Amino acid sequence: MLLEALDDFILKILIVSAFVSIILSTATAEPKDRSHAWMEGFAILVAVAVCSLVAATNDYQKEKQFRELNKIADKDKEYAVRR
Repeated sequence: MLLEALDDFILKILIVSAFVSIILSTATAEPKDRSHAWMEGFAILVAVAVCSLVAATNDYQKEKQFRELNKIADKDKEYAVRR
């Protein structure tokens, strides 16, 4: 489910942008600022990870509820057939 959440086009753009930001900021930063240059790109990656995990968790919970409802519906069908 996590891979499905990461399949969003906007998230793919953000991931690419994060790596480009990390590479460019560390390459163009002055030597004294290089230790902090990667933070902006890393923050983008963290945001993408949080969004993906939340989406995957929500999808998992919805699927779990759907399975439970299907079990109840199957029991109701069996009961109706017996009558």
